[in-house]
Amino acid sequence: MTVHPLQAYRERVGVTLDVLAERVGVSKATLSRVENGKQSPSLDLVGRLKAESHGTLSADDFLPSPQQAPNDSHDDQNAHGDECSSANAGEVIS
Repeated sequence: MTVHPLQAYRERVGVTLDVLAERVGVSKATLSRVENGKQSPSLDLVGRLKAESHGTLSADDFLPSPQQAPNDSHDDQNAHGDECSSANAGEVIS
């Protein structure tokens, strides 16, 4: 499991959720939800976290990670088949 950058920052500087929450003006529960990916922080909160961390944390740290599309070879074959069909769309079949 990947550690959220906010949690990594807190652990690196030795600060608890309680202390950081107080410093940035939100509840401990809010920061916990952000760390666990259950809540996206507001832009205002991202700015306060960036300021509190002296730029160590950035807006990029709070963007959702890109999810890879499922690798389903059957779907890939269908996509290629459709491409071939559309490439031949102008042909008359007797």
